[in-house]
Amino acid sequence: MKNKILPYFSLLIGLAGYTTSHAQTAGLVKPAKTNIVRGVADTECSNTLPGPDTGDIGCVTFIYQGQTVTYATVRAADGKIWLQQNLGSSQIATASNDASSYGDYFQWGRWDDGHQKTTSPTVSAPVPNNPEGLQTPSNAFITGTGANGWWSNNLLTDKWEVSTPENATDVNGCDPCKALGEQWKMPSQTDWTDLKNAENISNPATAFSSSLKLSAAGYRSNSSAGYTFIGERLYYWSSTPSSSGSKYFYVSSLIANPAAGAVRGQGSSIRCVLAQEPIASVAIQVEANAAPAITTNGGTLQLSATILPATADQQVNWSLLDESTLATVDANGLVTAIANGTVTVKAVSVTDNTKYDTLEIVISNQGSSSEFPAPYCGDDAITTLTVSEITEVTFGSITHTSGINETPATTIENFTETILNANQGATYPVTIKGGTQGQTSVSAYVYIDFNQNNIFDADEAFTIGYLDNSNPVTGVESGTVSGNITIPADALTGTTRFRVVKAYESDSWMGVLENLPCPTGWFIGQVEDYTIEIAEALPGPVDDYCEVAVDFDVEPITYVSFANIDNTTSEAVNGTPAYEDFTEITGDVITGETYVLKVKGNTNGQFSHDVRVFIDWNQDFTFDMETEYYTASLEPSTGTDDVGVAIEITIPHDAVLGTTRMRIIKDMWNVYEPGEFDACTNAYYGQVEDYTLNIQDETASNEAFDKPEINVYPNPTTGMVTISSETEISKVELFDLTGKNIAVYINATFDISHLAAGMYQTKISFGNGKQSFVKIIKK
Repeated sequence: MKNKILPYFSLLIGLAGYTTSHAQTAGLVKPAKTNIVRGVADTECSNTLPGPDTGDIGCVTFIYQGQTVTYATVRAADGKIWLQQNLGSSQIATASNDASSYGDYFQWGRWDDGHQKTTSPTVSAPVPNNPEGLQTPSNAFITGTGANGWWSNNLLTDKWEVSTPENATDVNGCDPCKALGEQWKMPSQTDWTDLKNAENISNPATAFSSSLKLSAAGYRSNSSAGYTFIGERLYYWSSTPSSSGSKYFYVSSLIANPAAGAVRGQGSSIRCVLAQEPIASVAIQVEANAAPAITTNGGTLQLSATILPATADQQVNWSLLDESTLATVDANGLVTAIANGTVTVKAVSVTDNTKYDTLEIVISNQGSSSEFPAPYCGDDAITTLTVSEITEVTFGSITHTSGINETPATTIENFTETILNANQGATYPVTIKGGTQGQTSVSAYVYIDFNQNNIFDADEAFTIGYLDNSNPVTGVESGTVSGNITIPADALTGTTRFRVVKAYESDSWMGVLENLPCPTGWFIGQVEDYTIEIAEALPGPVDDYCEVAVDFDVEPITYVSFANIDNTTSEAVNGTPAYEDFTEITGDVITGETYVLKVKGNTNGQFSHDVRVFIDWNQDFTFDMETEYYTASLEPSTGTDDVGVAIEITIPHDAVLGTTRMRIIKDMWNVYEPGEFDACTNAYYGQVEDYTLNIQDETASNEAFDKPEINVYPNPTTGMVTISSETEISKVELFDLTGKNIAVYINATFDISHLAAGMYQTKISFGNGKQSFVKIIKK
C-alpha cells in the first residue's frame, strides 16, 4: 500500500494576532494545512540510502510528534546525504514558496516537544534558562528579548547534539535530527558552507533548484511569536553557536550566508544531514571464508565488502577489472564463472571512490577446458548404430567442409576451432549437407547455447528440416537442407557452442531418436560441434515506412481477415481517420504456407474500388511493386454486406523471418493508371490501414510439425504416391517451389504423374487438427 497523507496541523492560522517587524510581509500569508506522511505499514520505504550520484534519492522512516513518518533523502553535490524536506513538512518543496514544505520552526537547542508547531502557545523563559530547564515537558514557544530571551548566555561552548531529551544539560540541548537515527545530526556552519558552494546557492531560486529543494519558510520572531519573510527568505539553523546566539544559513534575493547569526529564541527551519564518518578502508571477504576460487562449471562465489569505520556508509559498487569476459559480478557481489583464468574483482566505496579493495579469483574446470564434448552431453556418451556423415555446414558466410567417407568416421566431430560469427537479433541462413541413406526422413537440427549455461535448452533448438537427396554429389550419395536461424536479441555476447545433429529416423523399426541434442540409441547419423561468436546487435535501418493518406472522403475499410488477424471497423464515411495504424495487431504466418486475405469496405455508392495490398517480405522498409504487391477489385458495397474481396497470398520461402509491415489501401477504381501509384501514393477516395505480420519458419510450430506420424512412399516417384499414418489424414495439399497451391487431395493415395518433374512441398492435414510437411520428388 502506498503512503497515506493525513492531516496533522494547520499552518499560520490566525496570523491577525501576530505582529511582524516588516510591514511588507504583513497580511500576505494565507492560512494553509500541512500534512505528514506516516504509518510503517503504509510505507514502501526500506531506509535505503541514496546512490552515489548527485540527486540520487533514498528515504528514512522515524518517529516525529509521536507518529511514524517517512521522509525523502538525497545525495547533494557536496557528497553528503541530506533530508530533502524540512523537519515537520508534509512534502518536498514544489516551489520556493510552497507552504506545505515549510515544516516546523525550532528554537535553537530545543527538540521535538511541540514548541516548534505553528499553533503552539507562548511562554516566558524557564528557570534555569537552558535545556536543563525544559526537563519538564513544555510544548510552548518561548518569547522574550535580551536577558529574558531563550538561553541568552550565548556561550561559544554550548552545544546542540545529545541524542535524547533526558540527556540534555545546561550546556547541551537535544538534537531533533537524532530522531532519524544516531548518525543523523544538525548541520554545522561548515556543512552549510560546503553545500552552498557545491550547489551554487546564491538566492531563493537557486536554493529551491538545488538537490535539497530548500524552501523560503521565513522565521518566527522570538519577541512577538509572529512570522516574518514567509515565502521570501530562508533561515536554516546550524549547530554552531555564536556570541549573539547561534549561526544559521540565511538566503535572500541578494545573498546566501551560512555564517549569519541570530538569538537562540528565533524559530527557524531544520534540515538534517547524515553524519557519515570518513571512509578509512574497504575490505573484500569471501562468504563462509571460502577460498577465492571457482572450480565447478558455471559455478559462483559470493563476496561481501566491509567498510571501516563500521558507522560509515557500507554501500559499494562491484566490477571486474579490464571488463573481463571470464566471469560476471552482480550488484550484490555474486561472481559467476564463464571461462577458465584469473579475474580481479573490485569493490569501491559509494561515498568515497578513492577507497576500494580488489581480490583475485582463480577460475578452473569450465566447459571449454573439459574433455570434449562435455559439458554439453554431461556424462552421457553419444551413441549411434551407424555413422552417416555430415559433409558440409554453412552458417551465414562461413562454410565448413568435413571429410567424406572418412575412415574411421566418428560419431561426434570437434570443429570448435571453427568460429561462426553472428549478431544479436540478426537472422542467418544455414545449410547442412550429408548422407541420406536413400531416405527422405533424414533430419537436421541445430543447437546454440545462447545463455551460455553449458546446456542446450528447449528454446535453443532449431529444426532445420529433411535433407533433400534429389541432386546427389557426383559419386557420393548426399542430401541438402536449408533454413534460417534468428539470434535472440537477449543472447549473451561472446563465444559459445554451436551443434549440428543429422539423423535418419524411422518409426517403422528404429523408433524415435532419443536424448536430443545428445543423441543416444539406434539412430544413423552424426554430430558436429562448432564455436559461435555472438556480438551486439548491429544498428538496423530506421522504421521509416512512408506516410500515406486520402485526398478526399474517407470511404473506409470495414473488415480485414488474414491468418489470425480479424479486425472490424466503422463503415461510416469520414467516421474514422484516413490512415489507421493497426500495427499492434499481428498475424502469425509460416513461410511456404498460403493464406486468404479477406477485405471489405464501404464504396459510398455504385463505385468499384481497388484493394491494394503491400507486404514488406524482405523487411527493407519499402514496398516492392514487383514482389510485394497484391490486388483485387471490390465491387460496390456498404461495407457491412456480403460483398468483399479474397486474395490468396503465399508466404515466400525466402521471406525474412520476424515482424514486418502489411499495408492495405482501398482506393476508388481507375483513378490511377498502372505505374502511376505505389504504396506511398495517397488514395483518392478510400482509406489506408497498416498491420504487422510475424513471419515464422515452416518448422516453427511443434504442433504443426510431427514427423513420426507419417511415411511417404515411393519417394521419389513417377506417379502414384501413398502417405500412411496412424492418425487419420483429412487432406493433402501440394505446392510448387514458388509457393503456389497446385493440387488438393482428400485421399492418402494419389497420382502426380501429370505434374512436371521436380520437388513439391506437401502439407498433410490430420483429423486431430495437426499438420505436417514433407517434400515429394517427382521423377
